[in-house]
Amino acid sequence: MSLWKHFIAWLDWHGRIFALVALIIAFGGAALINRLGAIWGSVHGVYLWIVSLLAFGVFLATFEIVVRKNRQVQVTTQTLEGSSPLEIVFDPANPHNRFWSRESPKDEHGLPMPGVFWEHRVEIRNNSMKTLRNVSVTTERIGLMPQRPYDNPLDKNKTTSCDLKPGCSELVPVIRWPIPKAQAGMLAGPSAWGYGPIKLIASADDVAPSVRIFQFNFETDQMLFDEIPPDSIKAVAVPIAATDPRIVMEFETKPLPFNARDEWIGERPVILRNDGGEIAYDVRVEPVIFKHGRAQFATVPTLYLKESTLIRPEILDFPKETTGVSEFEVLVQQAWMVEGDWRQIEKPMRITYRDFGNRRFATDFVLSYDLKSGTSAGAPKFTRLA
Repeated sequence: MSLWKHFIAWLDWHGRIFALVALIIAFGGAALINRLGAIWGSVHGVYLWIVSLLAFGVFLATFEIVVRKNRQVQVTTQTLEGSSPLEIVFDPANPHNRFWSRESPKDEHGLPMPGVFWEHRVEIRNNSMKTLRNVSVTTERIGLMPQRPYDNPLDKNKTTSCDLKPGCSELVPVIRWPIPKAQAGMLAGPSAWGYGPIKLIASADDVAPSVRIFQFNFETDQMLFDEIPPDSIKAVAVPIAATDPRIVMEFETKPLPFNARDEWIGERPVILRNDGGEIAYDVRVEPVIFKHGRAQFATVPTLYLKESTLIRPEILDFPKETTGVSEFEVLVQQAWMVEGDWRQIEKPMRITYRDFGNRRFATDFVLSYDLKSGTSAGAPKFTRLA
């Protein structure tokens, strides 16, 4: 390649306007040193021009170093904030028992030991064209019965991290459950969903992590689900009396403006109210999970008759920081734009609570969002749980 082509490539790499500005500044700096050297120095003739050329080179090299450092920072930031090259795969069809099966425990030499358990696995896939270093998977329970995060050993080498080549994948056990599944004192029936959701994070050096959240129920062969199957939550057909607690959710009348995450405004309060005839205890709103974030609600210990309380959920796993607001309707707005394809989006929700006699109840309703009304809660259905 000729010197001229090298120069054109250099201009294109920097951007022609920026390169022109850099050349003008470098030439101006060299000219200034030339004049100062001629006026105040003892350098004349060809030596003065040599000094000027060296000054020009120093100015240009300084610009080059600054630009390259800035490019490296931008690339690193884009890599960490962009989409992840790692993919968390789980196939409910379970081909060849790849994603769950009955397994036997093994000793430190890999020999089978007495006993059997259920094991669920996910596949971590490298979709990039480079080898990813120190790939690991972390599991965390984030529901009503939370558990601190822990690292999962890989299925093949039993270590908690590995290097993953382009296009390759590794199986990672994320759930091991005893047989028989139901042990003394464990939740059962609709309450068994309380052991979830389960949050998986696949990460590696210098790349954005991949996050996937599964609903979890140990009572079925397939224990991991993207959504709770509608027919899997069955309530006991017991009429709700007027003297029983009845918890409803509502929102302050005025919705937030469109695309509120870009505005410096307040929040739209979420309100829980007891419309029943008895005090409600341990009022829990189950987490609301979207593809790009989730809302985690705190437990309300007591809600008296006809009492209302504001409840502000914590917004987690949001891909970018919001400006001025970080609240529930902003999360639902983003889901409406991304998952609802700019049409009305609906999400089943559930509130659980108990009375003084420890009888358990639930309020089921559909959360919806549209541009005109904002977020709203549908007609509640009150049931008594097993």
